[in-house]
Amino acid sequence: MSDTDTTISDTLRADIEEFSSRYYPMITETWESRDSSIGWLSPAIEWLEETAEEYGWEYLDNGGARFVVKIPPSACDAYDGSALVLKLPIYRADSRDGRYQNAWEARLWEEVPDELRPYLVPVLASGDLYRWVLMPFAETAQVDAELIESRRQELVHEQGIATNEVVAAQNWGLWDGEPRLLDYGHETAQLVLDDEDYVAVEEYAPEIPASYENLESENDGDEMEDEEDEDGVPDGPVATKVVLDGTDLLPAEKQEIRGDVDGRAAVAGDVVEVDDWKIDVMATEPSTGTAFGEDVVVVAEETRIRFD
Repeated sequence: MSDTDTTISDTLRADIEEFSSRYYPMITETWESRDSSIGWLSPAIEWLEETAEEYGWEYLDNGGARFVVKIPPSACDAYDGSALVLKLPIYRADSRDGRYQNAWEARLWEEVPDELRPYLVPVLASGDLYRWVLMPFAETAQVDAELIESRRQELVHEQGIATNEVVAAQNWGLWDGEPRLLDYGHETAQLVLDDEDYVAVEEYAPEIPASYENLESENDGDEMEDEEDEDGVPDGPVATKVVLDGTDLLPAEKQEIRGDVDGRAAVAGDVVEVDDWKIDVMATEPSTGTAFGEDVVVVAEETRIRFD
């Protein structure tokens, strides 16, 4: 079924609007009452799991900027049995606010060049202030890795789109018979649309809570220390794995570094400072298992730290 054949039933749209109206005060209250930047999403995830079940939906995942909820075929009669994905923004006070990705994603699909359209899972609908976007559900478990690589190479070499979203294998899913990008509302949308600057959050969401006014970032957040909140706690998903440069390090020194990086932020391509060392971060892997543009991860006790 092509994206041009798809319609959203009034009943489903009403359910989504109702769900979104309940979600908004919950996520803003969760943000405002958080004790630290680590684990503050846990109450929101619990709420989503329970509330989605009320509608017969299923909470799937989060990527640091958005929550993903699956709407199964029983709620998608207009789709002739196909499931849908509802993306809900995680509200923040800076450019990591999920409404950015919702807005960029919806805008790119609306304005996408014809040659790029076959590579994207379509955006079917979006809510006011980009409080939600709706897309078809794309299967990720059964996509052939070689086919993904072929499609990725086409985007990189033929279309000139070499973004983290394109490179991440987990960001591809099978829809309409071929692999397509599930998420493209971060670097890909801005590259294709040739926009140099972020649009202010308020332009997309003028009703942003007043408590956000004093939480604006001082700069663009490229440095790891800018990802820390006022308590000095780094903000980002817990890392499953972090690869550090182990050149010239002794085994005892590696062991010491492993103990000292716990609770620290890490960014691939940047450095993490430990005592007298400045260690290059070679690669990171967030625990979310998604690719929603999260650059910063937090090293925790369960993080696997490897030296290359």
